[in-house]
Amino acid sequence: MKRTPTIATTAVLIVWTAAFAAPAAETLELDVQEFELDNGLKVLVVERHEVPTVAVSLTYRVGSADEWTGITGVAHFVEHLYDKGTPMLGTTDAALEQKLIAQEDEVMLALRAEQRKAEPDSQKVKELTERYAAIKAEHDKITVSGEIDKLLGEAGANGKNATTSYDRTNYFASLPKNKFELWCAIFSQIMRGPVFREFYEEQQVLIEERRMRVDTSPPGALWETLMATAYVSHPYHHPPLGWPDDMASTTRDDVMAFYTRYYAPNQAVISIVGDITAPDAVAMIGKYFGDIPRQPAPEPRHTTELEARGEKTITVEADAQPRIYGAWLTVDLADADYPVFDLIAEIMTGGRTARLYKRLIEEEQIAVGIATWMMDMRDRNLFMYVGIPKAPHTVQELDAAVLEEFEKLKGELVGERELQRAKNQIAAGFVRAMESNLDLATLLGEYEVMVGWEYLRDYVARAEAVTAEDIQSVARAYFNRAGRVVGYLVPKSQPPAQEVQTGGASETAE
Repeated sequence: MKRTPTIATTAVLIVWTAAFAAPAAETLELDVQEFELDNGLKVLVVERHEVPTVAVSLTYRVGSADEWTGITGVAHFVEHLYDKGTPMLGTTDAALEQKLIAQEDEVMLALRAEQRKAEPDSQKVKELTERYAAIKAEHDKITVSGEIDKLLGEAGANGKNATTSYDRTNYFASLPKNKFELWCAIFSQIMRGPVFREFYEEQQVLIEERRMRVDTSPPGALWETLMATAYVSHPYHHPPLGWPDDMASTTRDDVMAFYTRYYAPNQAVISIVGDITAPDAVAMIGKYFGDIPRQPAPEPRHTTELEARGEKTITVEADAQPRIYGAWLTVDLADADYPVFDLIAEIMTGGRTARLYKRLIEEEQIAVGIATWMMDMRDRNLFMYVGIPKAPHTVQELDAAVLEEFEKLKGELVGERELQRAKNQIAAGFVRAMESNLDLATLLGEYEVMVGWEYLRDYVARAEAVTAEDIQSVARAYFNRAGRVVGYLVPKSQPPAQEVQTGGASETAE
């Protein structure tokens, strides 16, 4: 299984060179024990007693696709603020802190309002800035910064991290088995009522992150523009990082309202893998999380993506290494054809003997890197490719060669040996991903909130059942010019890509 690109992932692995020889499996044995507390909190447990550690992941059914214009980026903001503390952790005076936070918010809202004026009063801006700094200095005196990280670190936790994607947000770590109760005590406090300390400072961190990953990164800008072009009606249109103005104007009230709506026990899954019995795990989670009240379930997303009306071409000009992104709108994660696309990705770029690698890099030497993959989002996914041309070849030459190989999938059946090799690669890579307790705990939570954890159990068997005819049928149905979005990153001195006329509409975004 590949992983969906997340907030922390902006670079793309260009060449996949690993080749696997493991036999394809009919099914993957996953002894998952499933429970649900009265408040709706789902618990998944896999017992593995070889090492006295447990890996635990807390996953919420919320991501950037649940945001709306005006608060885009808020799920990622919550991720950054999530473990800043609680009334019991992170401060020496909770009552005073609440008063100081209210004062900070009042001053900051006034400062922003003044700065947004057509002609801001510079003296007033100066006074409000100094007033905020003074309040923040008082707040800092009673703040125990990073207390949660320190507690978990001293307890021997490792791999602690969090990610935000389009459909989910998760927090995960591995720790000694006798420290699982500590994890429950801390994260139940956060679920019950976090304190979003260092709010405005963290907001600036996020703005700087966007500047580095998108605003001053030509590949990042191309990726963001391609996603916003591919998805017109569906909220995948919004970047997980958020749009700049939304990021800068989000208030604490916005974040708290979003948190209350989505970060409730009935919106969460705790997945545990390691040296613990299921009854003990559930009892411990019940002890700490069981009395947290559920919240009304948010309205489900119902907006579907419009059918493509023609090929869309994007050109980004920058002083950077040229590259190309291409994408076709395909199917939902739960669709029966989804594994077919994974197999196609393996056939195209799954190692040195794969079609695109062999032709473009080894034989014709028109590329220095090429990769294909299927996004694994809950709703309608994109099948992607990215390539970097080898000078003096252009992105247009590289793109034409890539399209020729996809056309071959429509006209010729994939050979039995080539197809089996792709299946073997998927099976081996999938099993290897399951070996790590932390990876398995994370995957269980992610897929449970998107499509159900059973997807992992059945995936290898579904891939093994794919036929050459299935691949040809899917290629004919989806790999067409009318449904494609293509993005070119070219030097400023090079003319932008021309519009490509299709049987439907023709659109170019720059």
